[in-house]
Order: sequence, then C-alpha cells, then structure tokens
Amino acid sequence: YRQHRGTTMPLPSGTVTFLFTDIEGSTRVWEESPQAMRPALAHHDALQRAPIETSGGHVFKTLSDAFCAVFATAPGARAASLGARQALCGEAWPAYMPPVRAPDSAAPRGVATLRRALDGAEPFR
Repeated sequence: YRQHRGTTMPLPSGTVTFLFTDIEGSTRVWEESPQAMRPALAHHDALQRAPIETSGGHVFKTLSDAFCAVFATAPGARAASLGARQALCGEAWPAYMPPVRAPDSAAPRGVATLRRALDGAEPFR
C-alpha cells in the first residue's frame, strides 16, 4: 500500500507495466542554472505526475527530472506517457530552458529530448 493525498492506495500486483521518463539534456541546464532549475523542476514534476495519477499509476521513485511509475495495465501506462509528453512538449518553458521535444519529432541541436520507456508483460493495444 502507498499513501497518496491522505488515502492509502494498493499498489498494483501480478502483471504490471513500468513507465520510466527522463529529459535528455537537463543535466547541462542544472549545471549552468541550478537556482533557476528549482522552480522549473517543480513545474515539470506537476506536469508529469498529473497524467500518471489520473491514468491509475503510482510513482515509486523520482530522481531530478526522471520518474519511475508502475501501472496495473499497459493502456494506463501508455495513456500516462502520452499525457506527460503532450503536457511537457506543449509547455512554454523559461528562456534558460531548452525547449522540450519528443524524440520522434525533428528539432535542432540544443533542444532537450523527452525520453520515455514502457516495460511490461501485457501487450500494448
């Protein structure tokens, strides 16, 4: 069980799907602008966490801008992944942040890439 917003929620068991996310290139921005990255990271976390939770996921670890979440179903993980991608790539980030793009879209160098990975035994449909 995991505490979430004052309630206890059971973690998924049996066949589960994991979602791992990261923004490639963010380490350089942290090194160059650590004070400015704190509020950007908090905003990123809110944008990332919302689709995970609304899709039935449970965040079990975060590290900087990386999220690790578990889902009871593959479609829930996929929905969270797509929702986070849409929220993060559609956001108007501050000038010190490189714009975030999805890896399947063409973009020039200097643009941060949103990396996502799904892993589970259940087929994705």
